Amino acid sequence: MQAAAQFADREGIPLDYPRLQRAKDSGLDEVVLIRLASSSAMSENELRDFLRALGGDYAAIADRGNRRPLVPDNQAHVKILERLKSVSVVRRYDRDGKRGGLRVFLRQP
Repeated sequence: MQAAAQFADREGIPLDYPRLQRAKDSGLDEVVLIRLASSSAMSENELRDFLRALGGDYAAIADRGNRRPLVPDNQAHVKILERLKSVSVVRRYDRDGKRGGLRVFLRQP
């Protein structure tokens, strides 16, 4: 599954939720998984479930809350944050000059 997912990433081929889950379960690199997720046609609920499954700060941005997670500053993360913003999970995100990355401000529960 890793080779197929890496091919999809290189060629810009979107993967559906079950294929992304299999790619994650196969141990595919998180960077590639996020790029694939950002171009996927997953529903918002599927995207949030996928982020929760990744754990860490990705799980934190999947739901409203009080944390201020930090994610890498790149186009894939911006696309995901914009999707989460459109469903009122993310309030805003700003560049964090000290730590590098995007500081995510979530909506309150």
